[in-house]
Amino acid sequence: MPNRNQINPNDFSDKESIYKNINVEIFKTKWKSSDLDVVIKNFFENNSEFQNEFNIISNLRVSHLNIITFYGCCSDNHLNLVFEYADQGNLREYLDKFDCLTWNEKIKLCKDITHGLYFLHNCDVIHKDIWPKNILISQ
Repeated sequence: MPNRNQINPNDFSDKESIYKNINVEIFKTKWKSSDLDVVIKNFFENNSEFQNEFNIISNLRVSHLNIITFYGCCSDNHLNLVFEYADQGNLREYLDKFDCLTWNEKIKLCKDITHGLYFLHNCDVIHKDIWPKNILISQ
């Protein structure tokens, strides 16, 4: 388990599962010491996917308006990454909810996505899995 940005796993309350597959489960939770809603990405086993994602995220070392904030990691019985909670959900959900966006709003969304990807590419990071459910929206 990496030591950088270590967070106490007991510092979270009201965990609610919002996504699950064979490798990970994602929870929305309250980070008690900061009073923030956050997301915990729980990896089911010590695998290279966790290590790879942790290395990429922790090496960015810079925050960007169009990239979800990484707060750190914690370990209970599994390895966990802690991120900012995207209060508007993913792009697919957002477009379904706000189906009457103006062209200016659509263009702003496209610019925000492009700026985030441009930042990652300038950091020599390629996302490799861009699709509407992996693009998260925060206000």
